[in-house]
Amino acid sequence: MSNTKETDDRFRWIEEMIANSPYLSSLDAIGKRNAAVLNSIAESALRFDEIVSRAMDKHGDLSDERRRDD
Repeated sequence: MSNTKETDDRFRWIEEMIANSPYLSSLDAIGKRNAAVLNSIAESALRFDEIVSRAMDKHGDLSDERRRDD
Protein backbone atom coordinates (compact mmCIF):
# COMPACT_ATOMS: atom_id res chain seq x y z
CA MET A 1 0.00 0.00 0.00
CA SER A 2 2.84 2.42 0.72
CA ASN A 3 3.99 2.20 -2.89
CA THR A 4 0.56 3.29 -4.07
CA LYS A 5 0.57 6.27 -1.71
CA GLU A 6 4.08 7.25 -2.80
CA THR A 7 3.04 7.00 -6.44
CA ASP A 8 -0.09 9.07 -5.81
CA ASP A 9 2.01 11.69 -4.00
CA ARG A 10 4.44 11.84 -6.92
CA PHE A 11 1.61 12.27 -9.42
CA ARG A 12 0.10 15.05 -7.28
CA TRP A 13 3.50 16.75 -7.08
CA ILE A 14 3.92 16.51 -10.87
CA GLU A 15 0.42 17.89 -11.46
CA GLU A 16 1.18 20.81 -9.11
CA MET A 17 4.46 21.50 -10.91
CA ILE A 18 2.67 21.55 -14.26
CA ALA A 19 -0.11 23.79 -12.93
CA ASN A 20 2.38 26.28 -11.44
CA SER A 21 4.71 26.51 -14.43
CA PRO A 22 3.54 28.25 -17.62
CA TYR A 23 6.24 26.43 -19.60
CA LEU A 24 5.24 23.00 -18.31
CA SER A 25 1.56 23.87 -18.77
CA SER A 26 2.16 24.74 -22.41
CA LEU A 27 4.13 21.51 -22.92
CA ASP A 28 1.28 19.58 -21.29
CA ALA A 29 -1.24 21.21 -23.63
CA ILE A 30 0.93 20.44 -26.66
CA GLY A 31 1.28 16.83 -25.50
CA LYS A 32 -2.48 16.48 -25.12
CA ARG A 33 -3.08 17.91 -28.61
CA ASN A 34 -0.44 15.60 -30.08
CA ALA A 35 -2.03 12.62 -28.34
CA ALA A 36 -5.41 13.57 -29.80
CA VAL A 37 -3.93 13.87 -33.30
CA LEU A 38 -2.12 10.54 -33.00
CA ASN A 39 -5.29 8.88 -31.72
CA SER A 40 -7.22 10.27 -34.69
CA ILE A 41 -4.56 8.99 -37.11
CA ALA A 42 -4.65 5.54 -35.51
CA GLU A 43 -8.46 5.39 -35.75
CA SER A 44 -8.31 6.45 -39.40
CA ALA A 45 -5.69 3.79 -40.13
CA LEU A 46 -7.90 1.13 -38.56
CA ARG A 47 -10.90 2.28 -40.62
CA PHE A 48 -8.77 2.30 -43.78
CA ASP A 49 -7.53 -1.21 -43.01
CA GLU A 50 -11.11 -2.39 -42.56
CA ILE A 51 -12.17 -0.83 -45.88
CA VAL A 52 -9.21 -2.38 -47.70
CA SER A 53 -9.90 -5.78 -46.13
CA ARG A 54 -13.52 -5.64 -47.28
CA ALA A 55 -12.45 -4.61 -50.77
CA MET A 56 -9.91 -7.43 -50.93
CA ASP A 57 -12.53 -9.93 -49.73
CA LYS A 58 -14.97 -8.67 -52.36
CA HIS A 59 -12.29 -8.78 -55.04
CA GLY A 60 -11.43 -12.34 -54.02
CA ASP A 61 -15.11 -13.31 -54.26
CA LEU A 62 -15.29 -11.82 -57.77
CA SER A 63 -12.16 -13.71 -58.83
CA ASP A 64 -13.71 -16.98 -57.61
CA GLU A 65 -16.88 -16.26 -59.61
CA ARG A 66 -14.87 -15.52 -62.76
CA ARG A 67 -12.98 -18.81 -62.41
CA ARG A 68 -16.26 -20.70 -62.13
CA ASP A 69 -17.59 -18.95 -65.24
CA ASP A 70 -14.49 -19.87 -67.27
